Amino acid sequence: MHWGTEYSFNVDAKQEEIANYLSGLGVDLIIGAHPHVIQTVEYINNNKTFVIYSLGNFVSDQNDIDNFTGLAMEVTLNKHVDIDNSVTNSVIEPKAQLIRGVNHNFKVVPYPKLTDNELNGYTNYYEKYKNIVNERYPNLVWGLSGE
Repeated sequence: MHWGTEYSFNVDAKQEEIANYLSGLGVDLIIGAHPHVIQTVEYINNNKTFVIYSLGNFVSDQNDIDNFTGLAMEVTLNKHVDIDNSVTNSVIEPKAQLIRGVNHNFKVVPYPKLTDNELNGYTNYYEKYKNIVNERYPNLVWGLSGE
């Protein structure tokens, strides 16, 4: 979804309205972009839909520190077919990793691999951004497969 208020870490009412509408139509996974900063993730509609409100920027030529941070997500899509052939899809095991574009050279580094040379005080930013992402889903697993 291309939605949300630019540069706002907060999910707005229109994003929630659209997410609930799409969930009601049977959408299992919603991936959002546009705010240029990361936003929270959550399950809605009794865990039927997983919503990533904003991935932030993967790479950026913007100058604000918040615009150099993005969210890489990994999910498992599960399809269950009942004996009556009814199908239930679900998103399970969501995992996340914060990534950082370093300077303007379009190099992307996972936050756990940053050093103070690349971002002074990076651990403070890491905790700040993790708290934003975890706001509505504190059980999110941090770290992607193969890291």
